[in-house]
Amino acid sequence: MRALFVGSGKTTQRMLSCHNQHLGLALTISEVPQFILDSLILSGRGSGASIIVTQPRRISAITVAARVSAERADDGSVGYAIRGESKQDKRTKLLFCTTGVVLRRLGSGDMLHGVSHIVVDEVFFAHAQTRT
Repeated sequence: MRALFVGSGKTTQRMLSCHNQHLGLALTISEVPQFILDSLILSGRGSGASIIVTQPRRISAITVAARVSAERADDGSVGYAIRGESKQDKRTKLLFCTTGVVLRRLGSGDMLHGVSHIVVDEVFFAHAQTRT
């Protein structure tokens, strides 16, 4: 599965949609950003990684970040940001945050320079309009 996702490691734009696990593509939201980060590290570009992973709810941003951090031996590469609370530092490469945090950053003029990848989980049109 990993080889299918990361491919040759060449610089390309990819979009992966994993909306139906019954199709045999059972990647989880905790695996996808780790595949991306590991691919960047193996290709010598890990220092430039800044991956934002959106979550629909605050509790999911915190719990998924904690699980991924544990999977990565709590090396400091994983953090989270929710309204009013943030746990990240200069070592953070994977940032789990609510969709609202990203929308507020964009709304304030932040063009997300320095962000290498954005992984979006569970986006619904009504959600994006009502829960910012």
